[in-house]
Amino acid sequence: MSRLTKIVAIVSCAVGLIAGAISGVSRGREGAAALIDAGCTSAQNELSVFSAVEFHYADSDHARQAVLSEMRIGGILQRLSPRMLGAQTVYVPYARLALIEDAAGNTSASQAAFAKVKEIVREHHPKEEVTLEMLKQVLQRYDDTLGTMRF
Repeated sequence: MSRLTKIVAIVSCAVGLIAGAISGVSRGREGAAALIDAGCTSAQNELSVFSAVEFHYADSDHARQAVLSEMRIGGILQRLSPRMLGAQTVYVPYARLALIEDAAGNTSASQAAFAKVKEIVREHHPKEEVTLEMLKQVLQRYDDTLGTMRF
């Protein structure tokens, strides 16, 4: 091998390594972000299933505590992965809380939770009006989608 061939081979190897490292790092970051998003989504779904089960089968105090836990953890997950958790995963716990408080006879707490649901929905769907019956239907469809009927 001539000296020029050796230099070309070494330079092309170095360029290849650098280009591979750069593209590998960006793909690795994308993969890590996807794993974090998937973990946040599955954690949120499991919390939602738990609060749905408590909502359907437990007393109002246990259901309220499950929903409040879902809200706290959901807030943490929202900060970790804001692009993955949509408006629905944010307003569903408030909708469930509004229905729990309504069933328990806590009118002021129910109205406060219902107002929060309206505020969240208005941010994403300005022309849509929300009613208590709509909330019940949305929760039923959401719970069916998550598979809570398996319990």
